[in-house]
Amino acid sequence: MNGNINKRIAALFSFCLLFMVVHGQVAIHGSVSTEGKALGGVRIDLRRDSDNKMLAYTFSDGQGKYHVQTAQSGPFTLLFKALSFKPVSLSITPTQADTLIDVQLSAGGVEQLQEVIVHSKGPYRRGRDTIELAVKSFL
Repeated sequence: MNGNINKRIAALFSFCLLFMVVHGQVAIHGSVSTEGKALGGVRIDLRRDSDNKMLAYTFSDGQGKYHVQTAQSGPFTLLFKALSFKPVSLSITPTQADTLIDVQLSAGGVEQLQEVIVHSKGPYRRGRDTIELAVKSFL
């Protein structure tokens, strides 16, 4: 009989602990689209308003869906960025553990990169009568 009471107390304690852990999580999810079409590959940053510290980030999938989660609470900023779209910044204060936010992005950001410069070192250097190898480049 004493064993049954201990099992019940342990089960009750585990249930309360699980409820406290789940209650502390804030989950934000939704979809990103443009002109009615789902938009994949959008970076979503979750930042704290007070000090602009990044708490979490994710990318939208092929259907434009995203899901970001944090254990922090308070006012947040959600920042949506994608190449060739204007960035969108939303200030939110989630009042429940599961928050749905759908976003529409509009075209207009950077359309084309100006230039890309690549500086590389070759794996070897050739002198008049010698060849010097950079061993690091062959590892």
